[in-house]
Amino acid sequence: MNMKLFFLLLAAHICGDFFLYSTRISRAKRTSDVIKRLKAVFLHCFFHFILILLWLMPYDFIFRLRAALYISIIHFIIDFSRVHVEGFLYDKKDFIILKRKDVISYLFGNRNSESGTFMKRYLKRWIVINIADQGLHLSVISGFVLFI
Repeated sequence: MNMKLFFLLLAAHICGDFFLYSTRISRAKRTSDVIKRLKAVFLHCFFHFILILLWLMPYDFIFRLRAALYISIIHFIIDFSRVHVEGFLYDKKDFIILKRKDVISYLFGNRNSESGTFMKRYLKRWIVINIADQGLHLSVISGFVLFI
């Protein structure tokens, strides 16, 4: 495996999923309006597409374009599917968008907030879906690097 390529793609993924991901996009991805949901997932994946093009500057443009297209398209499928799966895992009336600070606060003992109520009921499901989501993204990145 080309470790340099793997770590460049991983860095682009981390930037796209953690630093450029907003509560606004998260809410839009979970709206009942399918067009808004598609646009939000597309925008999120477009950020990944641009990041991959930028992070892979040492590589030729056609290779960067192939990598960005492949990973962004699969990322779109994973994220759009995740929102659908969440509908089966959480009661819609209970669901809230968690911010990183809310999760950290809950894990360090603050159980009395709105997010605390959600976490008490759904923590295990929330952890499983996040691990599955990130595991799928890492598998796609690893697969791309292994099979190029």
